[in-house]
Amino acid sequence: MSLPNLFQCLAVLDSPVDVVVCGSWARQLSNRIQKEPVPKNSAVVFNRTKRNMREFNTITALQLRQLNRSFIHNTFSRVSAANLTRPLLNPSTSLALLDTFDASAADVSNAVQSAQSAFLSETGWASMSGSFRRDALLALADCMAKNVFLFAQCEALTGKPVNEAMAEIDSCIKTFHFYAGFADKLHGRSFRSPSNHQSFTVREPLGVCGLIASSNYPLLLASRKIAPALASGNTVIIKPAHQTPLSTLLLASLAGENILPPGVLNVVLGDENLGAKLANHPGIQKLSFTGSIRGDAVVARTMAGSAGISERGGKNAIIVCEDANLVAAVNQVVDAAFSNSGQNSHAASRLLLHVSIHDRFIKMLVERVKLLKVGHASDFETQVGPLVDSRAVANVMEVIEKAKADRFHLACGGSVLEPGFFVQPTVFTGVSDTSSLALNQVFGPVLAVMRPFASAEEAIHRANAMPHGLAAGIFTSSSHHANLAVSKLKAGFVWVNCYNKTPSHVPLWGVEASGHGKDSGYDAIDEFTSTKSVHAVPLS
Repeated sequence: MSLPNLFQCLAVLDSPVDVVVCGSWARQLSNRIQKEPVPKNSAVVFNRTKRNMREFNTITALQLRQLNRSFIHNTFSRVSAANLTRPLLNPSTSLALLDTFDASAADVSNAVQSAQSAFLSETGWASMSGSFRRDALLALADCMAKNVFLFAQCEALTGKPVNEAMAEIDSCIKTFHFYAGFADKLHGRSFRSPSNHQSFTVREPLGVCGLIASSNYPLLLASRKIAPALASGNTVIIKPAHQTPLSTLLLASLAGENILPPGVLNVVLGDENLGAKLANHPGIQKLSFTGSIRGDAVVARTMAGSAGISERGGKNAIIVCEDANLVAAVNQVVDAAFSNSGQNSHAASRLLLHVSIHDRFIKMLVERVKLLKVGHASDFETQVGPLVDSRAVANVMEVIEKAKADRFHLACGGSVLEPGFFVQPTVFTGVSDTSSLALNQVFGPVLAVMRPFASAEEAIHRANAMPHGLAAGIFTSSSHHANLAVSKLKAGFVWVNCYNKTPSHVPLWGVEASGHGKDSGYDAIDEFTSTKSVHAVPLS
């Protein structure tokens, strides 16, 4: 996504960029922003964006200190001795931004009660017309567009490179637009019946939905859960990752100003134990959970056997065939493996190369990886930002040291960079299919180049040789190889000659150990609604 396209979402050209904010602290921030016409020249847009971001760097930390506690019934909750305090760190510096307060068990119950009241009331969210819910979601999208810099800064403060953050916010806006279109179009079906009888189905919301998002795409994951749930008439309680709560809290607080009624969108803060409390609460009718394979284990156990939506990551493979465009494939592989510092459930962490191009591709790949700029998330030139916290660094370095001990060739990277929570983009070659590096999700900037393959059938078989079937990709100019991959790869999402393209209208789901249920697309509406069958006979 280019910056000019994003700016065209914000305002009509040649009109002021008006930042819509809520509360006294945000109004003070609004007064500090220099209002200028939206320029048509992309270089001017880029420079002005950097200038505004630098201004935010000096003032946002003070203004965001209210975003440190749960948001329930359109109000930031009061803090008591029952609320555990934890520092929120800036991964780019490892320094504390502010203290956050975990929700207590009472806070969770209050959030559920508020959401139930907002759902069950005769004038509640579920009873409102579809057009009302549509307009509310469109207003949320507009609010995000007009506050794009504020959201981007929230993301950058918790480790998201600002260029990636801007693109993520653009995707969030499109997500709310997409689901707003469904809000007034939910319908059932009618069936042929005996004379004077009526048979039909009614689509209904479920009630209070618990949403749990991971740290890697805080606002996008929140949007992809909140938007379909609200469009369907449900009310929600979302728990963002404890390392990255700012953008979700900002969204809820802006929505609570004058867009959503109290109780429709609630946010509770905490770690995986708080997530388990939310998942176990009897007032939760549906749970949607996104986390890593080995992370959030408490919540994953809670969800075992449930009908919720879960997406738990994967050990994803890219196959590059001998007939692929190698230059294009190298660029795509680098982005697939190292964007967001590899903290992506769909990240390509295994690379399978045809034997005839193996050595040449590795040389091109390593040269390209060495050019990546690792740096502070607020720097517009940063291509690889920090990991989310010190535990993530420790986990990735444990993987790297084990790969070194297994005597795989370290082609580049492999070291920690300080200050902050940085690991160099790392490439290992000659990796065996049965090694821990090949089998276990890393969730960091580490790419394993596997031993070469001789045929597409062999590559697909090796790509499938594990239970984490979330995503896969193939680069080829052969329609036969492409069709073979699409039909045989065991993955919820298969990319052909591209990678990590996830538009809002396409469902996301995993197979086997990667999860169940569907996020995104129309399928998400199905996940957040139930169908009631009706057969009516006229009164005699």
